[in-house]
Amino acid sequence: MLVRFIIGFILSVAAITGILLSWDVSILVYVHLPSFILVVLFSLFALFTAFPLSEIKTAFVHAFSKKEEGEADYKRDIVVFSALQQLIFCAGGVGVFLGLIFMLAKIEDKSAIGMGLSTTLVSFLYSLYLNLVLVIPCKAVLTKKMS
Repeated sequence: MLVRFIIGFILSVAAITGILLSWDVSILVYVHLPSFILVVLFSLFALFTAFPLSEIKTAFVHAFSKKEEGEADYKRDIVVFSALQQLIFCAGGVGVFLGLIFMLAKIEDKSAIGMGLSTTLVSFLYSLYLNLVLVIPCKAVLTKKMS
């Protein structure tokens, strides 16, 4: 699973990069560190409130290892990834609202409107992408192992 995950991740990044390059727009437009930190760290910190670190680590180990575990273990792991999926979307939603609030607070400044709107969209883009390349494949692998 780990090799397939790495290959899939690299191919998805390459596909998105190719699309962005074909639009004649700088890739740096899509890089916004505060949005990335918000989506990733907010999701992980919230996940730590619901699950111990050992259970989160075990869920990732089970998703990426070839070793077979019991059905109860996989069900517990799927619960962890389901929670992570919801938390990532919520973190993206928080980023959307923070960007909108920033944009509305600085509505007189046209450059601030662009910054607020880009924060809004990039935060949600990051949440979609993390779910697409990390959470959904891990849940699918665990579901497949369970059956």
